[in-house]
Amino acid sequence: QADRQFQLDVLGAKEKTAQRQADTKRKQDLEDYRLKKEIDLDVKAQADEPRQKNTAKNIISSNERLINNIDELLDDPGLGTATGKSGFATGLIPGSKAYDIRSNIKTLTANQAFQTLQAIRDASKTGGALGQVSERELDLLEKTVASLDPNQSDKQFKKNLIKFRDVLGKTSAKYSQEVLNEPYEYEKYKPKKDSSSLTDGYRLLGVE
Repeated sequence: QADRQFQLDVLGAKEKTAQRQADTKRKQDLEDYRLKKEIDLDVKAQADEPRQKNTAKNIISSNERLINNIDELLDDPGLGTATGKSGFATGLIPGSKAYDIRSNIKTLTANQAFQTLQAIRDASKTGGALGQVSERELDLLEKTVASLDPNQSDKQFKKNLIKFRDVLGKTSAKYSQEVLNEPYEYEKYKPKKDSSSLTDGYRLLGVE
């Protein structure tokens, strides 16, 4: 009886050892697979570096065009007539100033901003610095674009428009610094007029 129990104990110990070894091997295989994927992504990112840099430059150019269009909107003295309740009503009248401005707003948010966001979405799926920057910035950009509603009060719409402008500039700076390894020129985005009011003046773009 004692021998039988001893044999069972030995067998149980062997089974436990085999199970531990199998678990260890499975964990090691998973870790090896993860490391291989990371290495493959890094190798692919290095091979794709010229393309990634070109993509980053295109996104920066797109952002800068958007910022210029935002500046034109903010500089338009008739912007207040196209926002809020009154802007909603007068904006329905073809040929009116409000109609033209709201058409420009729609072009900026529905077309230009959408194209920029799509380019960043595509870039977020790549490896390397391009993918990392794109993934980090995408959510904030999507939220700021979603906040641009001309039916808001004039003050709130301008505030959200300037916030979008800031996010675009900061995103461009991060692409330039982290993907292109180049400093970003802030001079072109200095405030056009001095004001402490967020809705009356432009803020200097920077990286937080």
